[in-house]
Amino acid sequence: MRHETSRMRRRAIVAVQVAVSLPVILGFTALTIDVGTMYNARNDLQRTADAAALAAMGAMAFTDIGDDPLPAAAAAATAFAERNLVAGHEMTLDPGTDIIFGHASYDSVTSSYIFTPGEDPQNAVRIIARKTEDSQNGALPLLFAGIFGKSATNISAQAVAMYVDTQTTETDCWDAVPDGMTVICTEVSDSDS
Repeated sequence: MRHETSRMRRRAIVAVQVAVSLPVILGFTALTIDVGTMYNARNDLQRTADAAALAAMGAMAFTDIGDDPLPAAAAAATAFAERNLVAGHEMTLDPGTDIIFGHASYDSVTSSYIFTPGEDPQNAVRIIARKTEDSQNGALPLLFAGIFGKSATNISAQAVAMYVDTQTTETDCWDAVPDGMTVICTEVSDSDS
């Protein structure tokens, strides 16, 4: 009889421990799902921004001479953003805030390009893909965070694409090439004929 009572007490203790820990386990599960949703949406936004920026640069680079390349670039960026789903929804770029044209210049001190919005000559574009309260796309809805009083979150990503002119020079192949130069290797012949 004693043995049976001891076994029942252990079962009761285990049942109480499970009952107490179950809400914590479910809370962590819910948090994991929402954090995963945010990471996936962030990756989707980055892919969308990258695609839209590259499409805009392609349109700028191949606009006919004398034509304004910015409208075609903005249209290309918008079209490519709409083709990329973020959290299962189409993306819309606001041309006034999400598509920013400017100038990219090389900074030899930091060995990187610096984007300056609005500066001429315009050779770069910054695309901001957003799911925020103040965007046309709205904030990213969360599944379980409502338990904690938060039903959505703001998330965004950006990308800059540019085209830069480089000097072109002909050299004997494989010479040291200064930064910012493109080398066209030519075969040099020693014969006079």
